[in-house]
Amino acid sequence: MNCFYHSEKAAVGICKSCGRGLCMDCAADIQNGLACKDRCEERAARINKIIDRNPQMIAAANTQVLTQKIVLLLLGLVIMGLGVFVGFDRTIYGVPLILLGVVFLVRGILIARYPAPDKNGK
Repeated sequence: MNCFYHSEKAAVGICKSCGRGLCMDCAADIQNGLACKDRCEERAARINKIIDRNPQMIAAANTQVLTQKIVLLLLGLVIMGLGVFVGFDRTIYGVPLILLGVVFLVRGILIARYPAPDKNGK
């Protein structure tokens, strides 16, 4: 592969931002990669920041998923309990409340079945 900007020179790497081949003269050494000198350095630095923040974002997402599991399971139990308390035969609301509680409960169980991703996103 040759340099995108100097077709006569061999590329020593690929720009982290735009993916173009770069020779030694065109390559700017950035953290964990190369970027087009005076063209893509800022964007490549932003890409590095995003990559560095991934573990924090995954941890925040895992916390949200755990909270969602707990809320759905508790909400399902409460609504089902309310449906049982209201009763099947006393009002028309007993059976629909129990069914709605089952829906929330099943959704909470389905979410709980899938493990949260680890720090690498797997």
